[in-house]
Amino acid sequence: MKESERQTDAALHAAIPAAGFSRRMGEPKLLMPIAGQPLIRHLVDQLQHPSIASISILVRAEDTALIDCLETTTATVVTTEVPTRDMRESVERLIREIGQSACHNTSDGLLLIPADYPFVAKNVLYKLVVQWIAAPDRIVLPIFEGRRGHPVIFPWDVVSQVDEIPADSGLNWLVKKFPERVLEVVVDDPSIHWDVDTPDDFRRISEFVQNRLK
Repeated sequence: MKESERQTDAALHAAIPAAGFSRRMGEPKLLMPIAGQPLIRHLVDQLQHPSIASISILVRAEDTALIDCLETTTATVVTTEVPTRDMRESVERLIREIGQSACHNTSDGLLLIPADYPFVAKNVLYKLVVQWIAAPDRIVLPIFEGRRGHPVIFPWDVVSQVDEIPADSGLNWLVKKFPERVLEVVVDDPSIHWDVDTPDDFRRISEFVQNRLK
């Protein structure tokens, strides 16, 4: 194993909010096929890394098709009977679950990526993890062409303050609260901005992904 891929005493826990309704897509977007497999499976596959100790996905309990799709993956499915209102509430639930079930400690980090970001380029993931290993107390953010994207790595002590976020604010409140701890990592890859919300998004991103997987 290369030094840049080694595991440290700390570990990353990936959190994937996936409890939405795909209203703008018109169908369950996480099950739509890209290069022969559902979008959500691409994301789980791309998150395989020696430093990622667990992958937890928040899913609505009624979304049995998505739960069945994830059954044979390495991800832990966390179900919610009541749909979460926003990303902040989803992350809060995932943090609580990881804290109860995964072997973690205060030096660990949380890698956050929404479920509708289907393709995390391996070189981007490895670059972010290397930076986190070197500076585990920093909020590690990828940036491409001047814009931040996903995934984001939070130190555990930062993300555990999610319940302090004001009702009218999102997770970016944590980034603004700790500006001195933000580490922007410049990457040469647009996939950090690939958010699938509409059919046009899906067609465009599906073409990119299929070309990369050839």
